[in-house]
Amino acid sequence: MLQDFSQKISGIMEINRIKGIVLNFFVNEMNLDSSLLLLWLKKDSAVIGLRKKENAEIIGGEIDLSLPEGEIITPQTFLKREKVLEKLGVLEEDFATPQDNLRALYLMLKQEKTIIGILGLVKLKGEIFEESEIKLLSIMARNLSVCFHRAMLYESAITDTLTGFYLRKYFEFTLSKEIERASRYNHRISLMRIELDNFNNLIETYGESVGALAIQQFSAEIKTLFRKTDIVSRFELGEFAILLPEAGYNDSLAISKRIQKRIFLKWLEIPDSNISIKLNISIGISIFPGDGNDAESLLNKAKDALRQAKSVTPPKIIFARDIA
Repeated sequence: MLQDFSQKISGIMEINRIKGIVLNFFVNEMNLDSSLLLLWLKKDSAVIGLRKKENAEIIGGEIDLSLPEGEIITPQTFLKREKVLEKLGVLEEDFATPQDNLRALYLMLKQEKTIIGILGLVKLKGEIFEESEIKLLSIMARNLSVCFHRAMLYESAITDTLTGFYLRKYFEFTLSKEIERASRYNHRISLMRIELDNFNNLIETYGESVGALAIQQFSAEIKTLFRKTDIVSRFELGEFAILLPEAGYNDSLAISKRIQKRIFLKWLEIPDSNISIKLNISIGISIFPGDGNDAESLLNKAKDALRQAKSVTPPKIIFARDIA
């Protein structure tokens, strides 16, 4: 069991992928009623997932949750105090009975002395964890801690600290790989380039801190609009790139319109002043294979479309194929 678990998570660097494998493993392979995984990506936010026996779907997402201070609090007490299950829409009594009957087991995930997460496991009704199982699960939790820590280091190296989106180098690498896959299976790809209009003027007038605030606000607004398979990158200073696998003209147009609608009513409040600035964006889109057969061609065509979009008032959504 331990070897099988270690092999399944070994070498995987994507945190959400590890989360899915782990939650499914405990429910399916160990025949548990429920498995819960909480992982802090930042000091004040965590990724959480819950899998129950009767539902193959994993529920969860990112929640605002500060790390517990010190080591005086037990994992179960912390989850109850912070109403973590309520944030998932799950009643505590539906997840587990009190820990002292050994039906529910909560394990802290640590890297050396630093807390990085909590693993919660619940047996089927009428069953309890045996001492031998608890020892095994404690070892598995330590292995999982190492795996998650490695993945977190990798993710921090490929993501932008301000937005949490991927960096340009990783995006370009992923784009090339996705083009190879699309060529093999005859799929389309859409590549969007989005720019905050007059971003350089914003920085020159109000300073870099206001520019950073605009980037953060924009990122927070669009983060929920994409599919899990989409790759979002902070590409340049005020520019973002989005890779939409298996998406053509209609798909990318629909997403672009959703982004425009979300940003249209948004104003950036300048700290310590009565000034509000309207956020505007321009969008350029290229599509594989019509606009190019490699990453460089698609990026350049999307950039050309973005320039065209910025040249009109109000800024528009421009496709590379529509440029004369």
